[in-house]
Amino acid sequence: MLAFSKLCSIVVFLGIFNYCSATNYCDPDLCYGLEGHIGCNNNGQYAPTCYPDAKIVPIDEGLRNAIIRKHNEYRNLVASGFDRFAPASRMAKTHWNDELAQLAELNVKQCEAKHDLCRNTDEFNFAGQNIAVRYFWNNQFDAGLTALDQIDQWFDEYKLASMKDIREYRTPTDGTVIGSFTAMVQEMGTSMGCAILQQTGEKGIVQQILTCNYSYINIEGLPVYGIGVTASQCTTGPDATYPSLCSDNEVYEVNDIPHYRE
Repeated sequence: MLAFSKLCSIVVFLGIFNYCSATNYCDPDLCYGLEGHIGCNNNGQYAPTCYPDAKIVPIDEGLRNAIIRKHNEYRNLVASGFDRFAPASRMAKTHWNDELAQLAELNVKQCEAKHDLCRNTDEFNFAGQNIAVRYFWNNQFDAGLTALDQIDQWFDEYKLASMKDIREYRTPTDGTVIGSFTAMVQEMGTSMGCAILQQTGEKGIVQQILTCNYSYINIEGLPVYGIGVTASQCTTGPDATYPSLCSDNEVYEVNDIPHYRE
């Protein structure tokens, strides 16, 4: 069995890995002391916990664009000053990233709808993650539409969040769930990548797991986004399609978290 710590275009009898990464996922410094990067010595196969018919649902260009569009629409909405949330002065427009998507695929292939300990890359040292699961009595449903509904489910957590959470993120201790929403509107969420898995479990119930990885994670004690006049701190100006977000040319220091490196 082929084991690897770098994802490359390796052809094996069980499939083809289409993405090539130079990141050494077994580098102990990549996860800042955490053991268990999802890509380290991962052969890309389905975990023993998976049901026999577990399969990856391909994300074609149309679905990929729809996922990105939905994220940017929500980001633009919040950045404009939505509901009780103050506007964002420099929120990034997000884009698809193949490496984050490949690592998301390794996550869903665990078939557990569970966060992995680490999915950092050389490009994104503090990568975040959202996971959603949906159940159906049969397989007569649209995987793409379901994925978009699952993203809506993440955003709906805004109903439980407040500006206190935005100004200084803290993981709630009372069971309140806001992590998915805040990850979606993280200011430095420049990039993301997702994967979808379906499997049929007990009593014929079909399960769909969606995992999306993001370029940046919520950091305890730090803001989710900077507050101010919408897009006023965008050094390259606002985006033409999403005017409350910064343009594609905006550069973010996604790996610059000084207190994490002390």
